[in-house]
Amino acid sequence: MRGLLGLLALILGGCAVTPPPVAHRVEGEVRMAQPLPRLARIEVTVLSRVDGQPREVQRLRYETGALPLSFSTRLSPVQWGSGDLFLRAYLYFVGMPAVQAGAREKIMGENKVMLTMLPRRCFPNCQ
Repeated sequence: MRGLLGLLALILGGCAVTPPPVAHRVEGEVRMAQPLPRLARIEVTVLSRVDGQPREVQRLRYETGALPLSFSTRLSPVQWGSGDLFLRAYLYFVGMPAVQAGAREKIMGENKVMLTMLPRRCFPNCQ
């Protein structure tokens, strides 16, 4: 009986419960003052600064005919990291490789991020 209690104490004493890592939610909206004249592809990229250089953490792609576009994603603790995080958004028209508009914003905590796209001078005919 004493041996069984000793074994049970050893098993229970050696166990540790670790809570699962918490995923961070990043959500927001992509907006632009001008309406979209045709179907567009929006790329929202989460960037981290590593050694002073931007590094892509995650990329989301959407197709839409109207803005605003709401987005939401989760980042693991490793992706969230300890440095600054930024969101970058680019707008392309479907079938055209040129960037038509863009935006960039720093992520502040877990607040909703508003990205306001600024059209390039050649919008909507950038080549």
